[in-house]
This record gives sequence, structure tokens and C-alpha cells, in this order.
Amino acid sequence: MEDKNRKVLVKNRSTAEVIITIPNRNIRKTIYPGQTLDSLTFGDLEEFAGLPGGDTLLREYLQLSEVEVKNLDLGNPEPEYNMSEKDIYELITKGSLDAFLDCLDFAPTGVIDIIKKLAVDLPISDMNKMEAIKEKTGFDVALAIQHKKEEQAESAAGDSTAPKRRVTEGSDAPKRQRRVIK
Repeated sequence: MEDKNRKVLVKNRSTAEVIITIPNRNIRKTIYPGQTLDSLTFGDLEEFAGLPGGDTLLREYLQLSEVEVKNLDLGNPEPEYNMSEKDIYELITKGSLDAFLDCLDFAPTGVIDIIKKLAVDLPISDMNKMEAIKEKTGFDVALAIQHKKEEQAESAAGDSTAPKRRVTEGSDAPKRQRRVIK
């Protein structure tokens, strides 16, 4: 028998906020991207998994420890479910193309979201991996990187587009002289 009052760590690894609502217990928790919540009990998650869409959110967008997934009977998740951001970073930068393709094929949606975000933020340099992301998800990493660079250039240029004076007080500019006629 599982201790239903035991606190469970729940991490949101998607790029959107996830709301856990359990009407019978009057619980509504918002978990923001990258945030880990420790205020839910095993009993709360068990009830949430039984609600429509609850098991999908737990499998695809939230991350629980491997033990908790088995205890909640969410099926047997693929190894990619347990990947951390560090594991995903290593896969993008140093992993083989085959391991990367397996990840794109079997990873939950939250892991795919992290892959797309890191591919642009790093930015990814492996063209084969960029093409694989585009084929599997429809997300064009090269275009996203280009847009990011354009935004950075615009924000840098935005600071210098305000008109500036060429001549200021106290500079070497010719001074007006008054003639006084006597």
C-alpha cells in the first residue's frame, strides 16, 4: 500500500504552464516552465492521473521520478522520459545522430520542447540534427536561429537610431559673436 500523503516532486519540462486541477480536493496548482513543485502528494497525483487528460499531462509534459511513474501506473515510459536538461544538452552537442533520432521518435512532448529550445539557444551546429528536428516536428531551427539573430540586431540598432546632435555646447563649434556698433 502506497503512502498517499507522501510529497512528490513534479517538474514541468514543457515550454508552457501546466495547470493541475483536482476538483474533489479543491486543488489547483499552476506549474510554470522549468518549475518543480513539491506541494502535491502521491494521493493527489493518483487522483489527477484518473481525471480526463491527467495521465497525458503526467506522461507528456511533467516529469516524475521513475519510481513514481511506476507507482502511478502510467505505463512503462521510454528511457527519454527520464532525461534531464543536462542529458538533452549532451545529446544535442555530443550525442550520435542515431541516439538523437531515437529521442525524437520516442521522447515525450516536454523533451521535444526542450530540444527545440536548446537547438535555438545554443545554437545547434549539426545540420543533420537540424534537419531531423524539422522532419520530425516541422520546426525549422535554422529559420528560428536567423530570426533570433535579427531580433538581437534590431534591439542593438534600436538604441542607436535616435537622432544625436553633431554639435554640442562647449565643443569646437564656431560661436556666434555680437557686434556692437558705437
